Amino acid sequence: MTDDSPLVADNMSMFFDDTGMLWGPGQPMPVSLLSSGKSATPRHNFDGQVLSMLMSPAMPSQSLDELGINYFMTNYVIEDSGPCPGVFNYASNILAGPVRDAELARIAIRAVGLAGLASSTGADSIMRKVRSSYAEAIERVNVALVDSRVARNDSAIFAVMVLGLFESITCSGEESLEAWKSHINGAASLLMLRGTSQFHTRQGLQIFGEAVSHVLTLCSRYDQPIPPRLRYLRVEMERKVNGKSPSWILSTAHIEVMNLYNQVQPEQATPFLIGEWETLLSHAAELSQRLENLFAELPVSWRSKTVSDPTANPRLVFQGKYHIYYNTWIAKVWDVMRACRIILNQVIYCLLLREGLAWAPHEFSDGGAYTSLLQRTSDTMTEMRDDILASVLQMLGFIQHEATTGASYMDCSSTADPTRLVPASGAYFVVWYLYLAGSLPINTPETRE
Repeated sequence: MTDDSPLVADNMSMFFDDTGMLWGPGQPMPVSLLSSGKSATPRHNFDGQVLSMLMSPAMPSQSLDELGINYFMTNYVIEDSGPCPGVFNYASNILAGPVRDAELARIAIRAVGLAGLASSTGADSIMRKVRSSYAEAIERVNVALVDSRVARNDSAIFAVMVLGLFESITCSGEESLEAWKSHINGAASLLMLRGTSQFHTRQGLQIFGEAVSHVLTLCSRYDQPIPPRLRYLRVEMERKVNGKSPSWILSTAHIEVMNLYNQVQPEQATPFLIGEWETLLSHAAELSQRLENLFAELPVSWRSKTVSDPTANPRLVFQGKYHIYYNTWIAKVWDVMRACRIILNQVIYCLLLREGLAWAPHEFSDGGAYTSLLQRTSDTMTEMRDDILASVLQMLGFIQHEATTGASYMDCSSTADPTRLVPASGAYFVVWYLYLAGSLPINTPETRE
C-alpha cells in the first residue's frame, strides 16, 4: 500500500484482490497444551471427531463442507454472554434466512472454516478443497455485489468480513495483507452503501459495530484516519443505542487516536508543527489518561486476573506473567486500549523529540516542563506491551477458562501433549496487537524473541 492510496475503495468492483489462493501452510498454529487428566468437554469431542474424519482415506466432499462450517461456528462465533455482546453470533440467523442470502454466507463460512481447520491440524488432505472453496467464495461474493440491493443485505457484508478472516488465517506475506485490506475496504464501502437503514434492526446494529472494529484495525495497521462518512454513521447509530458500553467509548477514542496520529505524522523527520505541537501533545496525554481512567473503573466482569508463575515455559509466558479474562473478546477490548495508548505515546515521543527539541529545547533541561515526560512515555509503552503479551496465552488457547463458573486451568509445560485444536477467534483477535507490541523500538532483542 502506498501512502497516497485511499483507505476505502470508491469502485464497488475493487472490493477484492482477485489473486487466487494465497495459502502458505507453514507450521500448524500453536495448540493448547492440556494435561491428560482433564475430562473431555464438548469442544474436545468435536476436535476428536475432526481429527478422526481427516484421517479417513476418502472423505466425502459433503462431509468436508459440513466440517468447515462446523469448525467456523465452533471457533469464530462467540455467543452473547456476560459483558460480551457476542461476535458473529447472528451467523445462524443468516444461514436460516432467505436461500440466496444463506448460500452466500454458507460459501464464505465454509472457505474460512476449512482454512482454519487445515491451519490448525496441518492436514494436507484438504488443501485442494480449501483453495477451491476460497476461489468460489470470492467469485460468488463479487457477483452478488453487482446488485446494489443484494449488496445492502446483511449476508453480503457478513460474507465480506468472514473472507477477511481467511486472509489472516492463511497469511503468507504482503500479498495476503493487501488482500485482507481489500476485504476490509469492501466492508467499509458496504457500511456506507447501507446507510442509516442498517440501524433499523438489532442485527444490523451489531454488524455495523463489528465491521467498524475491523476498519479501525485496518486504520491502525496503515496509519490512516477513519473515513468521515463512517464517523457520521457512528453518530447516527449512537441515536439508536441506549447507553454506551466500554467498547463503544473505546472505539470513539480509537477514532480520535488515529486522527491525532495522522495530524502529527510521526514518520516525518523534519519539525513542522511550530504553532501546534504543544496543543497536540496535551491532547495525546489527556486522551491516554482518559483511556487509563476508563479501564480502571470497569466493573469486575471486565477485569482480568493476573497470574505470576516463574516456572511457566518462557517460550509461551513472557516474564512469568499472564492474564485470564472473561473470554477472548474481553481480552481483545483490553488490547485495543493498550494499542491506542501505545500509539498515543508514540505520538507524544515524536512531538517531544521532533518538535519540542526544535522549538522549546529549554523545556527539557533540569526543571523544564517536559524533563520527565520522555521516561514516562517509555514506561507506559513498556507496560502496555507487557500486558498485551500477557493476554496472548488465553488468546491462543493455552488457558481454558469457563466464563460462567470462573474456573480456569492451563498447562504450558514443554512436555505436555497437544490434545485439542486452537479456538481460532483469539488468534485472529491478537495478531495485530502482537505485531504492534513486537515492533516497538524500545524492545530488546530478548523481548523480540
